[in-house]
Amino acid sequence: DFINADLLRDPKALIELGRQRSTLEQNELALKCFLRAKELGEDSALLNQMFGIVYSFLGPVEKAAEHCDRAVTQAPGYGHAHWSRAQLVKSGEQA
Repeated sequence: DFINADLLRDPKALIELGRQRSTLEQNELALKCFLRAKELGEDSALLNQMFGIVYSFLGPVEKAAEHCDRAVTQAPGYGHAHWSRAQLVKSGEQA
């Protein structure tokens, strides 16, 4: 972990770093970035969608669904949030 998320102060930079880590299947490190962004006051549809993706891999799946639902509520036109939520239903992980 060459970038210490605890030292970053920009929530948007933390979300982007977390996205990159999630893409690399470093979901524990991604979650750390997203939690830090939330701690700094971020509560966007993008952040909640990213929480949903990470929790879909790490569990609990219910938490993934909650975050995806929140993202859809925050930004009904944000297609990625709808897609992430639908993947939970499609995989049978969440009714």
